[in-house]
Amino acid sequence: MTSLPEYDEIQSSSGFMLGLHDPLFSEAVLTFNIHQDFPVSKLQRQYRIGYGRAVSLYKALVTAQASV
Repeated sequence: MTSLPEYDEIQSSSGFMLGLHDPLFSEAVLTFNIHQDFPVSKLQRQYRIGYGRAVSLYKALVTAQASV
């Protein structure tokens, strides 16, 4: 059985991984249309999160949309 990585491992990995494991990811997928450009600051304002978390979430959204 494969175990999930520890939080420290996720935290030290790429921003994409952080974004995918972010509890806001599924909500952000439904809220933001990635086909339209929007600034990272819009994520910050919408969810009241910091810049680093918003960038990780944005990267995950863009990558997830590209794979669809």
